[in-house]
Amino acid sequence: MKSFFTRKLNSKKHLEAASNTIWLLGDRIFRLGIGLFISSWIARFLGVNDYGTLSYTLALSAIIQPFAKLGIDDIVIKELSISPLKEKQILCTALVLKFIGSCFNLLLLVLVVSYLNPNDHIIFSMVVILAFVNFFQSLDVIDLWFRSQIKSKLVVLSKGLGFLCFVLLNIFLIFQSFPLTAFAISYLLDSFVSACALLTFYLIYKKERKSNDIPNISTIWQFSLPLAKSFLKKGLPIVFAGLAISVYMKVDQLMLGTILNSKSVGIYAVVVRLSEAWYFIPTVLVSSLSPYIYEAKLLNKEIYYSRIKRLIQLVILVALLASVFISLVSPYIVQILFGSEYLEAAPIISLYVWSSIFVVVGVASSPWFIAENLTHFSAIKTFLGALLNAALNFIWIPKYGIWGATWATILSQFLASFMANSFHSKTRVIFNLQLQSIISLYRFRIKELRK
Repeated sequence: MKSFFTRKLNSKKHLEAASNTIWLLGDRIFRLGIGLFISSWIARFLGVNDYGTLSYTLALSAIIQPFAKLGIDDIVIKELSISPLKEKQILCTALVLKFIGSCFNLLLLVLVVSYLNPNDHIIFSMVVILAFVNFFQSLDVIDLWFRSQIKSKLVVLSKGLGFLCFVLLNIFLIFQSFPLTAFAISYLLDSFVSACALLTFYLIYKKERKSNDIPNISTIWQFSLPLAKSFLKKGLPIVFAGLAISVYMKVDQLMLGTILNSKSVGIYAVVVRLSEAWYFIPTVLVSSLSPYIYEAKLLNKEIYYSRIKRLIQLVILVALLASVFISLVSPYIVQILFGSEYLEAAPIISLYVWSSIFVVVGVASSPWFIAENLTHFSAIKTFLGALLNAALNFIWIPKYGIWGATWATILSQFLASFMANSFHSKTRVIFNLQLQSIISLYRFRIKELRK
């Protein structure tokens, strides 16, 4: 009888995980399709030079953004999963920290853009507008709570509303021929609508769970200074890891704009856009399955390592399929979506997309670093990888242009996400798991993820 109820419980949990993953994947697929359509429309409307300027400001904002998030997202999910009775303290503390982080992010962005582009008022205006996005995204702590409950339906709906407003506003701006600066406002509207919808859905959900009593924010959320200190202590290494990841992803665009010109940034932005468009798939998979890894850590070491290994194998398979497909069809995709002005991007995409193998290996390994409280190691190796990427870009971009930036990305990702784990005894465990996952990839079975 006990085993029967255990099987029923496990089956229910698997169904919840599957439903959660389907909702998240459905949302991301919808965003991928519509996002590619609207971004290509914007690129055609602005032209390669102005599109390069827009990409430059987005890259600059993205590099500094980890200071707004404070690296606490996965930590909050973990705490909500293992300590549901502390929900009030966890959510309020995370919200306050994210708001403070957003203030710091705004100040830092103003200083950086004033130094890099002291006479470019267009870039300054766009960067400041984009910085305010983080204030509304502070309410994504509600998103974290729904994720910890493996309930993403309401998150998808709220984010979808924001995205819909983003798309409609961009279409309006194109038809009305608005200047470049106006396109930054669409990102602000997206975050504002999403935040309002998230808060509304959360309050409705709480009302239904509490016998129709309308929740009072002052009694629902409670700030905890000890918890804040704990979040910051664990999160700061992730901030620098996130900063390093942002450098991986965006410093090449910044350096192309500085060393070469806006046109090269526009071409390269298309390369990155199409090569990384599918990255949401491994991200969603890891986000949905990581609670089961944290759970296994407390229950059984063998199951714990097995789940990590299977997760790594799953995302590698996804990366291989995506890389082969994109390499083959890149010329047609560029021509159809962005036009002849951007065709220079097609052969570069066929090379750049293979860096995804190392990217997804790193993403799939992140739950292990969190579960083992080794986020500082993740931060160190990622930071060193970012420095290498910046150095290689500095050397190769003047000689090889966009091709140099591409090779710099591939090499730095390989060293930071994979090889760096072999250099220290504490991280050699995950390196061996990564290596075993690759070697035994041909034996992978989807059903083994249930174990």
